[in-house]
Amino acid sequence: MYPQSLSNIVWAYATMSIWHAPFLTAVAEESVHKASRFDLMECGNTGWAFARLAFRDERLFDLFFGRLFEQTADIDFQAVHALCCATWSLSRSDLTWELMDGRARDGNLGLDATSYGFLLMHGSWEGNQAREVEVLSALSSVLAVEALKPVASRWISQAMRAAGPRLLRSPGDEGAWYRYQKLGRLVHFVEATAQEGDPQSVLSSIENFVGESHQRWLKVAGGPKADVVEDAVRTRPLGDGEVGLEMGCFVGYTAVRLGWRLGGAGTAWGASLRTGLISAELEAVHVCLARHHVDAARLSSAVEVWAGHIPWATPRYIEQFGEFGVGFTFMDHKGTRFHQDLDDGLASRMLGPGSRLLCDNVLKPGAPVHLWAHHREWPGRSSSAMVLAMHEFLEPETEDWQSLLDIQPP
Repeated sequence: MYPQSLSNIVWAYATMSIWHAPFLTAVAEESVHKASRFDLMECGNTGWAFARLAFRDERLFDLFFGRLFEQTADIDFQAVHALCCATWSLSRSDLTWELMDGRARDGNLGLDATSYGFLLMHGSWEGNQAREVEVLSALSSVLAVEALKPVASRWISQAMRAAGPRLLRSPGDEGAWYRYQKLGRLVHFVEATAQEGDPQSVLSSIENFVGESHQRWLKVAGGPKADVVEDAVRTRPLGDGEVGLEMGCFVGYTAVRLGWRLGGAGTAWGASLRTGLISAELEAVHVCLARHHVDAARLSSAVEVWAGHIPWATPRYIEQFGEFGVGFTFMDHKGTRFHQDLDDGLASRMLGPGSRLLCDNVLKPGAPVHLWAHHREWPGRSSSAMVLAMHEFLEPETEDWQSLLDIQPP
């Protein structure tokens, strides 16, 4: 059987959540025999499909990861991402770290920013600060835009950077310069125009960058959307022991706003800010840029930006803040997942009665399943849900919606 056929079969079983141990064992055995004929994308898809079924075959995963180092210069990063997902699901962090260590040994080639995001997620949750420093040093060394290098390594000493591996940018990631040079311009603009330590100045500077430079690629929840965010947190302040949660951080614009408002809740005049917001983002460059803007606003004690794949971060919130520990949630990551992530939060008891949820971009790009599942009236069920229509920031001709929902007791 061809490798693509094996990959398609396992993927179909994983998609339909069909568990048949003898059959999966046979497919894994056949895949081991033909591992040398799998291309990188087939390795990634097959490995991730087995992981989704919680099927472990150590030989197979070792062989698939070995393929990543056979052609280090010509690598498919989508396959790398799929295998990173698989190793996370199967608790094989040893293989995940080998991605960075092995490529450093075999040609000093770096990874892409999303791969470094997976590595940051592993290091952060493990509490392995040495590994986090290694990842950020490696990211800084391969960034194509000079303005972003100090953003990635902002708390790493020169001696620590010098001790880390000097990696080369992978030929498979040559398109990164175009993506990140726009973010480099944003860094220059904010550093030149914002007053350090003033959250409103940092927010205004980002808004002015969008407006004055016509950088419409940078979508932020400004203007009428910012008014809704402000009112949502003003009318539902955090209680004792609660934190706010942002899913999807990008450049840290809303993280600064929410940290500024939520971080001061419950503190006396002149007291230090409390941890008011946890913001999650997978893409490592976005994580570093968001932290940079939070630092510029001097809100590091109020905002933590975590590197993490959002569906997998939910257990960490429970672990760190306990059940019903999230009082306010802002979703701005992927509309087609809003309903799933809300259901995960409810099932895990991360979100308790009275917790508030605000979702952005529910019209464009859209969150139809979330609106249908959580914003329609059912017989015998009351709901405080509402949908607010407004225009996009600096785009009066473009309509979008935000949805607001207060979690009701069962």
